[in-house]
Amino acid sequence: MVFSETTNLTGIVETLARYTGTQTSTTSSYTLAQKTLDINNAYVHFINLASRAAGKRQIDDTNNTTLPLLLSNMVSGTANYSFKVDEASPTNQVLEMQKLRIKDANGKWTDYLTQIDKNEVDVSQFQDITGTPEFYDLIGDNVIFYPTPNYNSTDGIEFTVTRTPIYFLTSDTTKKPGIPDMFHEYLVIRPAYLFCTMKGLPQAVAYRDATMLMEKEIAHYYSNRNKTNQDIISPEPINSI
Repeated sequence: MVFSETTNLTGIVETLARYTGTQTSTTSSYTLAQKTLDINNAYVHFINLASRAAGKRQIDDTNNTTLPLLLSNMVSGTANYSFKVDEASPTNQVLEMQKLRIKDANGKWTDYLTQIDKNEVDVSQFQDITGTPEFYDLIGDNVIFYPTPNYNSTDGIEFTVTRTPIYFLTSDTTKKPGIPDMFHEYLVIRPAYLFCTMKGLPQAVAYRDATMLMEKEIAHYYSNRNKTNQDIISPEPINSI
């Protein structure tokens, strides 16, 4: 489903207008800008739901032209590195940091680092020590290495991440969501539910039920798609809306 298709009214925006009984852009009750915001909010919510269920096979917006890998130079004497956004243009926000690996002083990749928490480990033991990092702590969007590296390495830090999708603009037309076609309707159903709830409309209950059902289908799909390496994922209730 494309973002907007004004001839036959089959785009995401037009379908949302039909579900909510609003026009695409001329009504003050639900403008095109507001619809776009709500569609984008549903889009990132989908990515989060899918990522939680995906296991070892990562989820990413297929409209991205780069892999969800962030690279940073290792700088001698610097222990703290920030990973807030990727290197796309425009940038995508990092939602979750997953696998970390670094190059050692000889330029060889290693992922044998141990994650620690400075609230539980006395990091003062590393205060005057430098070398190849063996431990790291994640604080917000930052990774802190222990010991502090004593060498430079171009693109010597690599983080596998989950990131936000490429959001829609109000001017978009034929752009499609970078998710399976069968879930495009989620970008309509969830905004429709929230809008109808806010307006006190009776169809909000049906849209709520449809949203929750589709979220269960999303979790089921992503938890079962990696047939070559099936993960065992404990079921959890979907009450995200």
